[in-house]
Amino acid sequence: MAAAVFLGGFVVSVYAGSGSCQAAAEAPARDAAAPEAFAAAGQKAVEVGNTICPVMGIKIDKKTKVTVEYDGKIYNLSCKTCIGEFKKNPEKYIIQVEKELDTVQAPAQQ
Repeated sequence: MAAAVFLGGFVVSVYAGSGSCQAAAEAPARDAAAPEAFAAAGQKAVEVGNTICPVMGIKIDKKTKVTVEYDGKIYNLSCKTCIGEFKKNPEKYIIQVEKELDTVQAPAQQ
C-alpha cells in the first residue's frame, strides 16, 4: 500500500513495510500518487529520472523504489529508509542527482 503525504514542502511517497531496502522489495514499482498530489495543489511535479539513490549511492531497484518530491521535482530513492536523510538536507542530495544526470548526458553530447 502506498500513500503520498505533504511534509514541509515535500511530497513523500511511502510504502507499507518495515522500512528497510530489503523489506521494501514487495512495494509497488512506482507510486503514481505523488505527482497527482502535487498537481492537486495546482502545480505539476517533474520526474528527474535519477537511477542512482543520492542517499545510498546504489542503483535503484524498481521493485523497492520510492519517490520524494521537493521544489516541484520528483527524486527517486532506493527505499523509504532514505526519505528521512533526504529531507534533512535535500540540497546535498540534489547535487548528487545532478552529478549523476550530468555524467549520463555528457557522453551523449560527444
